[in-house]
Amino acid sequence: MRKKNSVAPSLLHLFPFNINKKIFYQIKNINKFNIITATIAMSLCIYAIPEKASAACAPAPANGVTTTCDTSSVQTTTLGTGPGLDNVAIDVLPSAQIDTGEISAISLDSGSAITLQENAVVQNASHAPADSGFWGNGENAIEFNNDTTLTVERGAQVQALGTAYPFANGAVHIIGAGNTITNHGLIFSTGGPAIRFETNVGGNTLDNYGTIAMSDANKIVIDSEYTNGVVSIINRTGGRIFGGILFGTGNYNITLEHGSVY
Repeated sequence: MRKKNSVAPSLLHLFPFNINKKIFYQIKNINKFNIITATIAMSLCIYAIPEKASAACAPAPANGVTTTCDTSSVQTTTLGTGPGLDNVAIDVLPSAQIDTGEISAISLDSGSAITLQENAVVQNASHAPADSGFWGNGENAIEFNNDTTLTVERGAQVQALGTAYPFANGAVHIIGAGNTITNHGLIFSTGGPAIRFETNVGGNTLDNYGTIAMSDANKIVIDSEYTNGVVSIINRTGGRIFGGILFGTGNYNITLEHGSVY
């Protein structure tokens, strides 16, 4: 496995509407820090986790199988086994919860669909080493490879609440290409990027109507430092991204609609 060395960006600047930038990292003015922190706190209050009424998931994920998570109990074990697990559908019903502690919540390979319906919660709180997990990228809350859709509906949450590293233990970790994340809820990480892209070919799309944040708004919230593919980010009207975006050597497209927050 290749060693991933953290590389500090060589160019730090504000990025309002440009595209095709190698590195972009937004630095907040220190005088605005308290305002931004308060805004994030208010945002998280909107998505406060309900008491665990939560989720039992069945049948176990398998190739070509649909797994449904309901509110009968809390799902505490990982759904999936990472590499080789393809064409899976995981449907987390309204208000269902998956809370797996130190291990990944959902780990798939390719050609799959993950849906968190309204007020569903998928989270973990891992302190695992950066080279652990099914994909060798730590224990991310949700992780997958190619040609997969992740839909987070209004009020739903994907959270990584443990010790995050630059390359591991995030909320959503994408290894491959051809993936689309559509977020109407909250994607959040306490210590590192909430979303990480890692593909060397092909493209990925992030379509954000909700909130993407981490615990420190002055750090990177979306990371694709080692990506050579195409990353397209659309922040829709009402969408909020708190933190910086770090790009690698590929092509990048950012659309900030009127009324979005970045």
